[in-house]
Amino acid sequence: PDTAACVVLPAYSERKASALLAGMRLIRRFEPGTVMFNGVDLSGAPVPLPGLPYSVDVWFDPLLPHKPGSATDFEPSIRAMLSPKALAMTGAGVPLIQVGVAGRDLKALVDTGASDDFISEAEVNALGLTPKSSEWSHVTLADGGKQSILGRVTLRLCLGPLRITTQPYVLRELTDVATYILGSSTLRQYGASIDLEACTLHLRKGTLVCKVPLESLKGVDAVEGKTESVPVVNFAAVAICVMNTGLITQAFLTNHNNNNNNNNNNNNNNNNNNNIT
Repeated sequence: PDTAACVVLPAYSERKASALLAGMRLIRRFEPGTVMFNGVDLSGAPVPLPGLPYSVDVWFDPLLPHKPGSATDFEPSIRAMLSPKALAMTGAGVPLIQVGVAGRDLKALVDTGASDDFISEAEVNALGLTPKSSEWSHVTLADGGKQSILGRVTLRLCLGPLRITTQPYVLRELTDVATYILGSSTLRQYGASIDLEACTLHLRKGTLVCKVPLESLKGVDAVEGKTESVPVVNFAAVAICVMNTGLITQAFLTNHNNNNNNNNNNNNNNNNNNNIT
């Protein structure tokens, strides 16, 4: 229920792929001649490939709807925390933003794999709030561990000119890099997309579009608790970007291509015509 799919297919092959596309919706068509992919030259540098001679369609299968308070709710989950300590996943880059609430500035982790929003107990106490009872007693972390849910609060978050209402679950502790987790329920509600090249999170409310700067993508070492900058492509975030904008950014294509090229070099693969697919 917390997994979305995005499929890019040549338009001429869709009849054969009809079973795969059942239930998905067409969100973007690239006309013949569109330049979409990179290749690599003999030195390993990315070079744009010629425009495709056929139409290419982007199909999307969204997350199942999440209705707070429903008896059929899916259990809350977080993909950027491990147990027994509340730490960000080892080696995984996590985008951080700054949000305001009741005059306080919070560090928020953008977790596209989290089902809902979450906030630390210490932050709730600092805001002088009392959590209300929750329909869930625990949250499932990335490695399958559990952490108790202490309740739920209602907040008005400020992200630049944008004001949004959220209902995060309260946890005893979050990661050591953030006291708030912005999860997929809020990201979907406000049409979120991440521009990796510009390093910004885009949120939409009606006709208002807010671009929130992302802080350095940080990772947390699960052994020593040290933070470090790491290169990362957040594929879940890119899927949201494709869903909302219908664009595949050059930054993503280039980064993906470079990763493929590095893997090929490590494996002593001499195929210099490797393309991104």
